[in-house]
Parts: sequence; C-alpha cells; structure tokens
Amino acid sequence: MRRNISGLILFIVVLAVAAFAVIAVFSKGRLRNTAERKEEVSVDPHEGMVYIWDGFNFVWMTPEEGVPVNTIGEEDMTLEGGAPVYTGSAYTAERGIDVSEHQYNVDWNAVKNSGMSFAYIRAGRRGCTEGGLFKDPWFETNYEGAKAAGLKVGVYFFSQAVNATEAAEEAEFLLDIIKDKEIDLPVAYDLERVENEPSTRIDGLIDRETGKGKNKDLLTSLPKAFLTVIEAKGYKPCLYLNRVQGYYWYHMKELSDYMLWVSNPLIEGDSIPRFYYSHDIWQYTTDASVPGVEGPVDVNLMFVPKTDY
Repeated sequence: MRRNISGLILFIVVLAVAAFAVIAVFSKGRLRNTAERKEEVSVDPHEGMVYIWDGFNFVWMTPEEGVPVNTIGEEDMTLEGGAPVYTGSAYTAERGIDVSEHQYNVDWNAVKNSGMSFAYIRAGRRGCTEGGLFKDPWFETNYEGAKAAGLKVGVYFFSQAVNATEAAEEAEFLLDIIKDKEIDLPVAYDLERVENEPSTRIDGLIDRETGKGKNKDLLTSLPKAFLTVIEAKGYKPCLYLNRVQGYYWYHMKELSDYMLWVSNPLIEGDSIPRFYYSHDIWQYTTDASVPGVEGPVDVNLMFVPKTDY
C-alpha cells in the first residue's frame, strides 16, 4: 500500500512538472507574440516619406534619393502686400516676370520701375496639335524692350515634343532664334499640357484624369535632350516645371543638375515655396497685376546665392 502511495506521489510530481513546463512555454509564446504585436504597432507606416502638397492634395511621398532638398523655410520669408519677400541670408532674391505673345504690348520701362529686375520671354513654341514650330510673334519686340529698359533677359521654349528627337529639334529651332542675341539668364525648356484644348499631341504621355505621367523614362528624356543641345552651345540650361511634373512626371535625380524654375502658386496665407526639392526660380503667381502689363502676368522670385555676387 505504501509503495502504491509513493508511486502515486511520484506520478503527481511528474505531472505537475510537465504542466508547469507547458504553461511556461505557452506564457513565453504569449509574451513573444505580444511584443511582436507591439513592435508592429510602433512601426511608422510613413517612415522615410514626406507630407507634401502635390498641386491637388496633401499626400505622403517617398522622395528621390540624391536630389537636393528645398531649405527655404518660414524663417526666411515674409509677405508684403500679399507678395512673398525673402528675408534670409543665403540668397539675394530678384523679382521678375515671364511673358509671351499673350501679354501683347508691354511697357518695359514701367515694368522695370515697378521693381522687376528680370524677364523671361518666350522665343518660340511647338503647336499642340499638328506640331509645327513657331517663333513667338512678340519675341523681338519684347526682347528689345526689356533689354532697353535694363532688365536681365532669359528665354524659354514652349514644348510639345513627344520624343527626344523632337525635343532636340526644338532646341535647334530656339538656338537659331537667339543666335545674335545677348541672353543674360539660363535658357529654359517648358513642357506642358494645354489645358483649354480638348486634345493635344502629348496626351498619350500623361493621364488626363490625374495629370500624372505614364512613362517617367520617356518624359525625363525630353528635357534632357533639349537641354543637352542648349548646354553644348554654351548656354546655361534651365528646366521649367510644376509640382505635378516634379513629383509624377520626371526622374528628378536625372534633372537636378540643371537650374530649376518651378511653377508653385502661393497657397493663400502662406509665404514660402512649398516644393520639396531645391529650385532656383519660384513662379509664385500666374495672375499678378504689374504696371506696364495689360491683364494678368506670371511673377517669379529668383534665388541667387550670395556667393555668386
């Protein structure tokens, strides 16, 4: 009887030890799973991303590596009469307008006296349907008037190229227009969709619903082809683009060595250029009233590093 009791006690002890081991393993597993869940919850879903205004909405975006970032912040800007004024120490900010035949007869002396120091003038364009190349009919008049008034002059070409060959052709066409001209500022390439046209020749490159590019490789090849030709002729190249293009059309790393001119209309009540990547010229409005210009006109701030003076 005593032997049976001893065996029973031994059995109970073994059973208790086994049960304790099972409970310990189970508890350890529960603790590990809880820790893993906590770790999953603590991971930032937007790690490495930035919150930007893309022209339509505030969205999270993963920025391209190796592209310089815009460092002009609220401490560097203020508003005067609704216009942004640079108050920082790294740059000298010059104000200027950009015009085409749509502004017609500009009084350039009045523009100069209003405080503008430079003008970008459209020299030519490609048609948005058939694709012909045209010199801007007001280019000569605008160029001569701006130079006579003492403004720094830059030129741009309005592109509708659908491949790199056409973009290079546009550059050669522009170079012929300005070959005898003194150009003070970089030569700019401007590819846009004509919004008031029901269809344009570049519609196949973009999504008309969202405005986003369908093929970044192809779209990036267009300014590269144009600006490579311009640079080879001794001019400093410049790319004009808007926020959607900068975020959704182009591989910005491949274009960041060029001077960048960004159309980024000022958000009401704001004072800074809210484009994530670094840029040299900020087109902060497209409907300003400037003495000497009939109707609305684009106005820009050009940030020139103090070291350039």
